[in-house]
Amino acid sequence: MEIGDRVRLKQPFTPTLISTQTYQFGIVAAIVSNNSQTEVLLYLYNPDTATTYTDEFGERPTYSFRLDEIEPCKDT
Repeated sequence: MEIGDRVRLKQPFTPTLISTQTYQFGIVAAIVSNNSQTEVLLYLYNPDTATTYTDEFGERPTYSFRLDEIEPCKDT
């Protein structure tokens, strides 16, 4: 897995409590490892519109997922 790769979330993810949109895909922004665990920072991605999630301030936040919460995706 590398920065820029598309991945599938194993569970749908809602970025905010008030959001009605859920995401099942992400784009790898960074990979963070320590001795015991690796986390992947993702931009949330919508393959239907080919866009990434932006918040109410126009920023593209990243969200952290464990490796066991995502899987490689070759079809988006």
